[in-house]
Amino acid sequence: MKFLDGVEGPEPQELSLEGSDEALDASVPFGLPYDGRARLDADGLELVLEGVQTPRHASNDLLAEIHYPDTQRITIGSITKPQPVQLDYNRQGEVVAMRDPNTTLHEYSRDLLGRVTLDKATVSTSIAAFEIDSRVNALATAYDALGRVQRVRSYTDHGGGGEAVVNEVAFNRDPLWRVVSVAQQHDGAVTGGSPTVGTSYETEPIASGNLARQATLVYPGGWTLATGYGSSGSLDDRISRPAALVDPAVPETYASYAWIGLSEPAIVGLPIPGIRLTRFQGDNGSATPGAYSGLDRFGRVARQMWVDDGFAENSGSSAVPNIPPIVSIAYTYD
Repeated sequence: MKFLDGVEGPEPQELSLEGSDEALDASVPFGLPYDGRARLDADGLELVLEGVQTPRHASNDLLAEIHYPDTQRITIGSITKPQPVQLDYNRQGEVVAMRDPNTTLHEYSRDLLGRVTLDKATVSTSIAAFEIDSRVNALATAYDALGRVQRVRSYTDHGGGGEAVVNEVAFNRDPLWRVVSVAQQHDGAVTGGSPTVGTSYETEPIASGNLARQATLVYPGGWTLATGYGSSGSLDDRISRPAALVDPAVPETYASYAWIGLSEPAIVGLPIPGIRLTRFQGDNGSATPGAYSGLDRFGRVARQMWVDDGFAENSGSSAVPNIPPIVSIAYTYD
């Protein structure tokens, strides 16, 4: 057998797993890159350089394949072949390669801490050029000295003569690990002039309120959006739960929030267009304190409903609202 890098492998042969009479056919090369340990063939076997074939994974704890139904049926009928995701590992049990159902091969490079630093994708030659955009063929991640993501880059022709950075995102954090700025370059590597979104925080010691929460978000053009936490001493203020998004320069409220508990939104209001997302009102516009028609008993979304601010129960008939909702989507769960 000959693999992608030209290494000759052993001739096709049959073998059986220890304690099993089941023969395994190793006649079709799978062609995952050699990772210093072994290769995989199409039937889930490893081919080591010494020419001795062994089971694909020595541990039953490692997931080898995930099969999906065949999506290319010409007529109705039974599944003709699986659509697998195939995985390969290094000796630490870390995924080093993955082939997805469209046969795109992902090779993962890891640093000494096991973090993925490069995801390089190779599109199968069996896929037509117009079906998958292969311009970006690698995603690289860099970490700072504290192990936090510092930069993420997209590459074209990574490892080739035309290698170039397609775009990049860079993160800057404060001593509390909070993101204070995100720079993004859409057509190359991040530079000092790249568009940047900045975030400021309100931080107070225990004696003054014990706060560490977002205060403003500044867009690349300089527009500032502030996070409001309600009136001083209110529940939202005491637990740092956002009550509104406000432009402090106008001032103008862009969004308001009403919550169930710490973080479940009951109502999201958008004052400028005059609409709101409600999980508090029923289909007929009724509203009962303590009842949330948009959620089921497990807190899952049962109905997603956007309505006009004037949406309410019809005074002439409790079966219908005074105006129909803008959008109403119902969800059920098995």
